[in-house]
Amino acid sequence: MKEQTRKLAAGCSKQCFEVVDRTDEVSNHTYSKVKLTWFEEIFEEYKMILLLILYHMERE
Repeated sequence: MKEQTRKLAAGCSKQCFEVVDRTDEVSNHTYSKVKLTWFEEIFEEYKMILLLILYHMERE
């Protein structure tokens, strides 16, 4: 289970950054056109990872 969680987190991390990169303006990460601080970027990433893990746990 831990290995699955690591792989899931790694995949979500990549996906989250791809979404952010699509709205990236001049190398400043943006989220819904609002500039986020470094802490907020990390928080949003881990929130998405946690939601994805919970979703997959419910399906099993």
